[in-house]
Amino acid sequence: MFFPADQCLTSILQTMTMTGKIYKKDLFKLWQQDPVHRYMPDNTIKEFVIQLLTHLDILIIPKGAEQNSSFSDVYIVPCTIKATRPSDFYLVDSMDERIICLRYTLARHSIPTALAYKIIGTAINSWPLKYELQKPCLYHKASVLNVSEDNELRIWIEDNRVMVCMVNQNSLLSISPDIAASVQECLTRNIESSLLFHCKSFGRKITPTKVVDLYTIEAGMPCGSNICFIPSKDVLKIDSWKCDQGREHDTRYLRYWVFDKVG
Repeated sequence: MFFPADQCLTSILQTMTMTGKIYKKDLFKLWQQDPVHRYMPDNTIKEFVIQLLTHLDILIIPKGAEQNSSFSDVYIVPCTIKATRPSDFYLVDSMDERIICLRYTLARHSIPTALAYKIIGTAINSWPLKYELQKPCLYHKASVLNVSEDNELRIWIEDNRVMVCMVNQNSLLSISPDIAASVQECLTRNIESSLLFHCKSFGRKITPTKVVDLYTIEAGMPCGSNICFIPSKDVLKIDSWKCDQGREHDTRYLRYWVFDKVG
């Protein structure tokens, strides 16, 4: 089934692994193969399976698909994407005047593959994918999303960390604090819901109030070719901090990530 002799089906699978996209009509073509068709002989069952896979965030309905006729009946399948991140995906030193970062570190040695795909999937469901040369910026455990007209969000997963960078086309001054804080809250909520779902799927009992113990969150700024981080809870408490490289970093723009409920 995964390596069909039919060239049309092979082309569908190749496109899906390179772009992460598949149209509903093409999915139905794949499911017409005998090994699958015997279990899903009619469209009613196929429609139910699509709804189930969508509920599980295996098939993702791209943000904005409802308003864009060219994306009707198209799904994103993060777990199939094989495309690697471009070499300039995280060249932060070339964006240091336009970028603020977040790092979610999970309390485990690595992020399970299924959880990684779910985290990427919920992000794609929240913001539209960026397109370059008519191809979605979706890669293996990474993506670039359009948050607004001049702000993009880069998300990738490394070991037990979810890395996030917001990049403005012009400068840090042009980043809207309200947009950044809203993005952070949405990301945090998505990661918490993904963690809860993952734990429950493996029979682990955990209450929503305890999920915050499963990760830490830090805010960061570029420091040469690296990113220096500080606990997010500290960005509203101090004006600057000295990193391990001995450099002084201002927390002014990192505060954009956090709604100041006191001020």
